[in-house]
Amino acid sequence: MNSKKDINDLDQIIHKLNGYYSLKPIGKEGSSSALWERIENKLLQQRVIRLKRWNYIGWSAAVVILMIGVWNIYNHADVEPQALISEIQIETKIGEKNSFNLKDGSKISLLPNSSMTIYASNSNTIDSVYLSGAAKFQITKREEDFLRVRTNNFNIHVLGTTFLVEDFKTKQEATTSLIEGKLAVAPIAKNSNHTLILNHGEKVMIDKSNHEYSKQEFTQDDFLKAKGVYRYKDTPLSDYIYEVEQFYGVNIDIASKLKDECFTLIIDQNKELNEVFKDLLKIGKIKTHKTKNRHYQLTK
Repeated sequence: MNSKKDINDLDQIIHKLNGYYSLKPIGKEGSSSALWERIENKLLQQRVIRLKRWNYIGWSAAVVILMIGVWNIYNHADVEPQALISEIQIETKIGEKNSFNLKDGSKISLLPNSSMTIYASNSNTIDSVYLSGAAKFQITKREEDFLRVRTNNFNIHVLGTTFLVEDFKTKQEATTSLIEGKLAVAPIAKNSNHTLILNHGEKVMIDKSNHEYSKQEFTQDDFLKAKGVYRYKDTPLSDYIYEVEQFYGVNIDIASKLKDECFTLIIDQNKELNEVFKDLLKIGKIKTHKTKNRHYQLTK
């Protein structure tokens, strides 16, 4: 094997990877291949960086180590696999969603105005995520190796299940809701010193004002939310419209006399914005006027 050629090949790999991770975006929904390509290249980049450090040992020793390292890279073998972690960040703005599939058939849907940091030790699966905001997880059953989900208020261990996590910094409550399967949840709260096991139709809520948690059974609204339908019962119109703005990424002005009127309305994640306006007209006789692009005004 030609050691000079191997070193040149390694330099070409380094050159190719420089700037790759920071410049290549995930994009919108259906971008799973881009995600896994980023994870694989980030791991490869770490292997290369680690190999370069051995240059300080000496030229002859470095050549041997680099030759072994290049062989490992091309054969997708980990060098100290426990220490190699790819860190990928994804975020959604107001009015955006992002869904991606894992290679085992699992699916993660990041909801609007949220961010997620993904940690992976190989290019086949995800080890853990840190979530700020809301996401729905549909995780294929694993024989081993928990998927770990962490927020500011929850530590969650997953072997295979479907659940919804909502933990926005701007809201007073954080919730983990189990839709299917079983889930181990450790609330980060002052009255919690153990892990809870959730069964189908159960949730854990944390009140951030006093840092206490409670375990509850699903209400009808929770079952609707599991299907992507959010119901706001006897809610001031101004509060409801705020949620509409966050989900659809629009600006809506409300006539002052309407702001405190209360209605029971829904937001269905599977429907377009015009369905919201139809409900407002039908239920509250509230008219919608488009003033400019993505700006609306409500009157009666």
